[in-house]
Amino acid sequence: MPEPEPEPEPGPVTGIKAAEVGPDFVLWTWDPVPSAVRYQARVFPEAGYDSYVEDDLPEPMLRVDGLEPGSAVKITVRVVVRTDEGGVAWPWSDYVVAETLPPPSRQCTDERARAVRHSEFVLEWDGTPLRVDMIDNFPDYVTGDAVAALLGAVGLLADKIEDQLGYRIVEMGEVVPVPEGLPPDWNKDPRDYRRNCWLPRDDGQIYGFYMDAVYDSAPSAGAQAHPRCGAFTFLRPGVERRLDTGSGEWPCADLGCTYDGTTMHELFHVLGYQHIDHDDPNEGISMSRALDDSSGTPGAQSVTWSDIDALRCIFPKGG
Repeated sequence: MPEPEPEPEPGPVTGIKAAEVGPDFVLWTWDPVPSAVRYQARVFPEAGYDSYVEDDLPEPMLRVDGLEPGSAVKITVRVVVRTDEGGVAWPWSDYVVAETLPPPSRQCTDERARAVRHSEFVLEWDGTPLRVDMIDNFPDYVTGDAVAALLGAVGLLADKIEDQLGYRIVEMGEVVPVPEGLPPDWNKDPRDYRRNCWLPRDDGQIYGFYMDAVYDSAPSAGAQAHPRCGAFTFLRPGVERRLDTGSGEWPCADLGCTYDGTTMHELFHVLGYQHIDHDDPNEGISMSRALDDSSGTPGAQSVTWSDIDALRCIFPKGG
């Protein structure tokens, strides 16, 4: 008789994908686990803060209904397996985001003017893709490869925008050294940086870099944008939170350790976007719920069809 296949090692569910989407639903599937008793899924409608748990899924699939056209839904899945001791839940998967079929494209009105009121950087658009570079000034435990990986999400975003609009608005740049001639404490005070925009840059260039500071009005904040300076920063608390102190690995491998979603969020601030609940409707473009609450979302998944559709009005083809 053939030997039975060995049981897989405990770990997150794999192969999560949107097998079918419509204007108001997403059908999710994932790789089955042979010893599964059931699956559990945490669902974030609109990919926002609120969620609910589907606790008793007998098959590796879930249909989420009642969604708006062009909206995003985020899920994480885990499996409960049968053991000699009973049922044991394996770790949650990474977040995965999908979107329903979009509505018709918006008619451009005052999007560009509103974006400029939030970010003067928008005025630097001349039709040439905006280059995003990363400054190599992170703590020693953040390796050069990890810094380069932070740019990977920007490359995915550049392709995603081009796929939808037919032209590129941003472009993944390179990891670059700290420019010479900067004051010794150039990255120690967020308010000072916002006043002085210390990093010299070309028009249409955006920098991401490590800010060795805690933002006093939001001590737990992990990142911050400086739109007028064409920059966004990774703050000390957020960088330290992603260090696995046992292995020294950065970023850690746990759910939510990726900085990709945060990179997308802060980059879109530079591009003229505001939080979904911001006070002044005449300043900035409201992010989608998925982009507003993008922490822990890998790649460019948190950027939705509607976020990109507004880019078309802010950064028209050809400049």
